[in-house]
Amino acid sequence: MIDGDFTKVIKKLNAVNVLGATQFQQRVDRIWERLLEIVLFLRTGQHRTLAQILNAFIGSKVDNSRISRAEMVVLTHLFSFIRGLYAQPGVGASKLATDQPHFYTMVTSIHALGLIDKYGAGELRRKLIVLSRIIDAKTPPPKGMAKGRRNIN
Repeated sequence: MIDGDFTKVIKKLNAVNVLGATQFQQRVDRIWERLLEIVLFLRTGQHRTLAQILNAFIGSKVDNSRISRAEMVVLTHLFSFIRGLYAQPGVGASKLATDQPHFYTMVTSIHALGLIDKYGAGELRRKLIVLSRIIDAKTPPPKGMAKGRRNIN
């Protein structure tokens, strides 16, 4: 496991972290599973569970070609941004970084909604830092954002 942007980011997940240092192969497998979920989302725009991904591979219903140069550029840019985000105080230990559903939602939203281009890296980073504090209950949500309501702006 080379400590590049991909592994530095994905190793923060509890699903990977829970495995001890002696369970090296299992850690690598989980990192690849998480990365595969993201690659398939980038490729298809469809959300799938790990079971659905596995069933698709078994049934040859998924494009299992190598990652293209264009996909690699997108992944590299995305994970570089997230690694920089995690360097901000408290974010690397937040649920955005450690909880699989929060992480997956953040990554796929950043990509699908073009949030880096829409807000710029600095402004998006600021928004995600605030979001991580709200999710971790360190900061109250903004006025008008009652529990259960969602407003993405």
